[in-house]
Amino acid sequence: MDILLILGLIVLLLALVFAFHQRTRVRMLSVKLEEQNEALQWTKCTLLASEYRFKSAMEAIPQMICISNNEGELEYMNELCASYLDNPKSTKEGVAAFWDLVHPDDRDRVRSAAVQGELTEKAYEIELRLRRPDQTYHWLSSRVSPLLDEKGKILRWFLTGADIQAKTVALNQAFTTEQKLRTLIDSLPIFIWSVDKDGVCDLIEGRVLQKIGLKPGQLIGLRYKDWFGATDAAITNYQRALAGEEFSVIREEAGTRLELHYSTLYDSNKKPIGVVGIGVDITDLHQAKVERAEFLVRENAAMEASRLKSDFLANMSHEIRTPLNGVIGMSRLLRETPLTAAQTPMVQSIEVCSESLLRIVNDVLDISKIEAGKLLLEKRSFDLHACLEHVHTIVGIKAFEKGLELQMKIDASVPQYAVGDMHRLHQILVNVLSNAVKFTEKGSVTLESWAVPMGEQTDRLHAVVSDSGIGMTDNEMQFVFQHFSQADASTTRRFGGTGLGLSIAKNLCEAMGGSISVVSKKDVGTQFSFALNIERSLGETVSPPQWDDAEYDIMTTEGKELSIIIAEDNEINSYILQNYLKILGLECEIVRDGEQLIERLKAKSFDIVFMDIHMPRLDGIMATKLIREDIDLKVQPYIIAVTASALLEDKKACESSGMNDFLSKPVTVKALLNCLTRRLQEIEHKSHPKAFNAIGPNIFDEFDGDDTIFGELAGLFEKQKVELSSGIEEAIAQEDFESLMRLSHTLRGSLHSFSSTLATPWAEALEAAARSHNIEVAKNSYAHLSPEMDQLSELMKRRLTVSDNATN
Repeated sequence: MDILLILGLIVLLLALVFAFHQRTRVRMLSVKLEEQNEALQWTKCTLLASEYRFKSAMEAIPQMICISNNEGELEYMNELCASYLDNPKSTKEGVAAFWDLVHPDDRDRVRSAAVQGELTEKAYEIELRLRRPDQTYHWLSSRVSPLLDEKGKILRWFLTGADIQAKTVALNQAFTTEQKLRTLIDSLPIFIWSVDKDGVCDLIEGRVLQKIGLKPGQLIGLRYKDWFGATDAAITNYQRALAGEEFSVIREEAGTRLELHYSTLYDSNKKPIGVVGIGVDITDLHQAKVERAEFLVRENAAMEASRLKSDFLANMSHEIRTPLNGVIGMSRLLRETPLTAAQTPMVQSIEVCSESLLRIVNDVLDISKIEAGKLLLEKRSFDLHACLEHVHTIVGIKAFEKGLELQMKIDASVPQYAVGDMHRLHQILVNVLSNAVKFTEKGSVTLESWAVPMGEQTDRLHAVVSDSGIGMTDNEMQFVFQHFSQADASTTRRFGGTGLGLSIAKNLCEAMGGSISVVSKKDVGTQFSFALNIERSLGETVSPPQWDDAEYDIMTTEGKELSIIIAEDNEINSYILQNYLKILGLECEIVRDGEQLIERLKAKSFDIVFMDIHMPRLDGIMATKLIREDIDLKVQPYIIAVTASALLEDKKACESSGMNDFLSKPVTVKALLNCLTRRLQEIEHKSHPKAFNAIGPNIFDEFDGDDTIFGELAGLFEKQKVELSSGIEEAIAQEDFESLMRLSHTLRGSLHSFSSTLATPWAEALEAAARSHNIEVAKNSYAHLSPEMDQLSELMKRRLTVSDNATN
């Protein structure tokens, strides 16, 4: 019992001790728990603070930040990221939004990078495009990093993203600009370089480097003097540029001509830190300048040659027409003297040859005017049908003489009146028709014409000239329109001619906006076709056509004869013109220079003045200007220029001075008659009293001159010879070159008028010596000239003796 009690007490005691101990432990645990709770609260507060700081830091970072778990669910995103994803309500929605915003072209690349990152468990970077709320895509630079536990196992993925759109645009622009610059540098004949303040090259690019044996970048790191050489010029250029001067120099390098431009390179403080420059390959430009200079030299030479050619043609016109004037005039006057049976055909041959020579001169001058671009076309109303009929008439004479039939067919479509250059159209038709008649021995020649309307006032005039002549081969047709060209040499020998007629016709057609062509078959015939534009005219202002070969009535005014004065320093020329006027029933006065003419005009009114252009003291141009502008005359005369020059410039000079008409030497009765007729038509138009005395239809074949004309002319020459010889001798003695040149020119003109080979070359040499002021040559020329003039006088006396014997 006691034992049990004791045991019980022990058990109770032990229970009490255990209970106390448990209570104590509970209390201790409670304290510890309370401490742990306090620690937990502190930790919680710390975590909250840390989370706050983390979130604050994440929001402060100007990048998109998000955290995802291994299942791809978003556990965190900052506000910038949320704004990009349009503020998703759940992580799943955020993930879906992300993939929806990724540019379609970038999605596969982003997924591939994510898979590769998971496999390697390493951070990776990627650039992608995300769509913004404004529906534009912005480039983002993203970095994805794994978050590991203490065992290195991936717990989460930390993602950052920066908007690099502005940077990308700037880089693209910079890249584009760089590419443009590089393309520009590579495409242009240049290279660029940069040298620092120590003279070390740090940039050199450009395709020109290859031409001078260098590669891009080859000189980088080399000093300036190593590149250009340690020459004074190179060092000076570098120092000048480093000192702030901008300039350019020319340098030859490996056969390449370079223009080097130097500029100073400054830092932000405007301090020079180096030299930059551009090298331009100017080899081609330099060569072009050289070639241009050579071209200009050639062009100037060509222009000078053209000017000399024009001067030559003008002089040729003067020199040829002056003797032609004498030849034609003297032959016509000579024909009126008693001639033997043997002399008559000789005089006729002289006339035929001189007329032929005059036609050649006119053709050559036409070609020269066309080539020089100085051909002027008139634009006047004229009777087109009359023009065609007149061509038929004058060419018909030649056809009749050869026994040919010349047919003309004018279609009803051809207008009666047209506006254009009647004389040039007439010239084309005459040249082509005359050519057809010349090369046709038998059969016929036909001119057909028709018109095709081109507009309200314009027609296309077509004309075809067909013949049954000798024809041409295909090879011969290639040269038919060339200057001085005929089918072959035998053609020229057989038919004659210069080969200019068709060339002139072609050029005139083209100048009038038309064209000409030829079709031919050897021994069958030839067909020339041409077409040009003409304007239709109603014909109200059409005046009667005037042709060079037309026959007109010359007239005097009723109750009052035309008063005429001739201003001509050459007595031979004035004598011929005076006798031509006598043939036409007209009288005239003669003066020797412009000053005498003006004095005579002040004293008496004249209807017509024949004005020589080249006269001593006061020439024809200046005299005309004085008459028109400076002197007070009751009646202004009708002034007709008389000159051996026939170029367009000479006619313009005459017109601009105030002259009314132009008469070219050699003067013919025909041309003189036309000038007078034009004047009398003006008088008629102004209601001047008129009563016409017809000279008759054979005015060009028979002269009503005096049988003693040649004798008077010979006596006049003898008198002039004495006067001129005396003056020349005095001028030589006093070395008065101006007087010597004037006197020798007058003498030369007289000698040309006699078509004399005697003395003429020495007279020309004397005039040339006077012009060059060479007194020794002048003395020698006159020493040969004087006896030949005496010989010429003796020949003229013999001619007069023969004529007198024939008369008796």
